[in-house]
Amino acid sequence: SQYQVGDEVAIMARTLGGEITTRSVVLQRMSRNDLFANMIIPWFIGLVYAGSGLWVFSLRAKDASGRVFALFTASAAIAVAGIFDIHTFNRFTYLWTASLAIAGGAIFNLGWVFPQESRRFRKSTHFQWLGYLIGGGLLLWALPTLFNMLRPAAYIWAWRLEYAFLGVVLLFFVGVAAYRRYTSTSPLMRQQGRIILWGASISFMPIAIWFLATANRPEIRFSAYLLLPLILFPLAVAYAILRYRLLNTDYLFSRFIMYALLTAVTVSGYALMVSGLSLVLGGAISPNNPLLVGLMVFLLAAFFNPLRTYLQQLVDTVFFRGQGAYQEQLRKFGQDLSPAVGLDEIGALLRLYVEETIKPAQLHIFTPDSLSDYYIALPDASKQRTTDLSFATTSALPGMLERNKTHLFIGGGTELPSALESEKARIALLGAQVFAPLLGRDTRLIGFMALTSRTTGEPYSPQDLEYLSSLSDQAAIAIERNQVISVLERRVNDMNVLMRVSEGINVTQHFDDVLELVYAQTNRLISLRDFWILLYDDENDSYKYAFYLVDDIRSLEHENRPVEPGLGLARDVVRT
Repeated sequence: SQYQVGDEVAIMARTLGGEITTRSVVLQRMSRNDLFANMIIPWFIGLVYAGSGLWVFSLRAKDASGRVFALFTASAAIAVAGIFDIHTFNRFTYLWTASLAIAGGAIFNLGWVFPQESRRFRKSTHFQWLGYLIGGGLLLWALPTLFNMLRPAAYIWAWRLEYAFLGVVLLFFVGVAAYRRYTSTSPLMRQQGRIILWGASISFMPIAIWFLATANRPEIRFSAYLLLPLILFPLAVAYAILRYRLLNTDYLFSRFIMYALLTAVTVSGYALMVSGLSLVLGGAISPNNPLLVGLMVFLLAAFFNPLRTYLQQLVDTVFFRGQGAYQEQLRKFGQDLSPAVGLDEIGALLRLYVEETIKPAQLHIFTPDSLSDYYIALPDASKQRTTDLSFATTSALPGMLERNKTHLFIGGGTELPSALESEKARIALLGAQVFAPLLGRDTRLIGFMALTSRTTGEPYSPQDLEYLSSLSDQAAIAIERNQVISVLERRVNDMNVLMRVSEGINVTQHFDDVLELVYAQTNRLISLRDFWILLYDDENDSYKYAFYLVDDIRSLEHENRPVEPGLGLARDVVRT
C-alpha cells in the first residue's frame, strides 16, 4: 500500500538451504483476465456452494444429510473463495486451513448418512465423528506451522496432508455412491448414486487431468478456469437430495446440464477452429478475426437447434429415461379426475391408474377418518376396505411422510429408518414396499398410498416413483377439494340439526317425543345402532335409562330402571 504501479521493489527470500537472495520486482496492475480468473471465478464458485447448502438446509434442516451437506458446502465455499486471499493478503489463512479440514470431515460424514443412514453408522453413532477427528488432528498439526518463521516451509506438508485427506474422502464419497448405485434395491438410492457419479465425474475430471499432466510436465501452469466444473458437484448432490421434493426440479436440472454442455461444445469448437486454421495458415488468423467470428456465428445459426435437440435427448436419456411413457397417462388421469366427486370415486380412479401402470400386487390408499383421528384404508372395487390396519394421525409413519414430503421405500433388504421402529410390526403386516404421501397445498398430509411388491416381480424404478409422485400430487388436490366440500356440507347439516332440535323442543309437549327427537337428530350427525339416554332421578338419588336402543330396536324393558352397579361405562361417564 506504500507503493504505486511502476515502482521497483526489492524482495529478499531465503531458500530451504538458508541462502539469502534478493530480487527486484516492478509493480504492475493486475490484468482484468487475472483478476477474473483468480478472484471472480473462485468467489462465484464459493457462492454456488454456499447457495446450494442454504437451499438444501432450508428444506431438510431436520435430516442429518441436509445438515451435513450444509456444513460441507459452507466450508468448501470458504476454501474456494479464499484462494485469492491465500495468494495475496493472507488475512484468512487460519480460517482457510480450518475449512479444508472441516470439509473433509463433512464429506466423510455425508457418505454415511446420504441418501440413507447405513447399518454400521446407525449401530455405531460415534462413527460419524471419525472424519472430523482426522480432520481436526490435521488442523491441530497445521495451525502451528502457519507463519512460523523458524520453519517457514513446514506448512507445505501440513497443507498437502489436508489436500490428500480431502481427496481420499471425496473418493470414498463417490465410491459409496457407486456401491449404492449398483447394489441397492431402492430405486431412489440407485438414481441418487447415478446422479452423484455423473456430477463428480464432470466436476473433478478437468482438475484430475491437470494433476496427471503436471506429474510429467511440471511447467504446465495452473488455471483457475479448471475450477469452473466444480460448480456441478454441489448442484448434483443438492439435486439428488431434493429431487423428489420440488416441482420442476427435473426440468431445471436437465436444462442446466444441456446448456452447460452446449457452452462447452461451442467454446471448445471455436478454440479448435482457431487453432486448426492457425496451424494451416501459419498464424495468419487471429481469434478476433471478423471472418472467423462471422463463420462461427453462421455455424451456430445453422447447427444450434439440431445440436440443442441432440444434447437435450442425450441428457434426458442419461438422467430421465422412460419418463415419456408416463406423460400420456398423467394427462388422461388429470382429465378423468376433473369430474370426479366423492372420496370413494377419487380413490377408485387413483387405484385404477396405479394398478394399470405400475401393477403392485396390492395397493392401500389411506385417508384420515375425522371421527377416530386415524388413517384408514379406502375400499377397493369389492366395496371392502383393503386392510383393517390403521395409523394414528400422530404416529411415526404419517409424521415422517409429512416431514420428508417424499415417498418412502422399504423392502428388498432396505433398512427400516430408526424413526419407524415403533411402526415395524404394522409395516410388516401390511407388506408394503413403497409409501407415497398425498400432500395438500400447504404441504399438510391428507393421506398416503402403500404399495406392495409388483406382480411382475420387477423392482420399482425411479421413473415409476416419479410417476407415482405426479399421480399423488394431482389426487391430493382433488381429495383436498372433496374434504373442503364435505366439511361445508357437514357444517350445514349440523346447523340444520341444531335448528330442528331447537324448534322441536319448543313445540313438543310429550317427554317421550323429546327423547325421540334427540335420538333422531343425533342419528343424523353420527350413524349409530346403539343409543341410550341416562337421566338422574332426584327422588331416589339414582340414574335411570330414559331411552334405550340396541341394534336399531328400542327396548322398553330396560327403561325407567336404576342403573346396576356393575354397569361401569355409564357410571364412569357420569362421574367424570
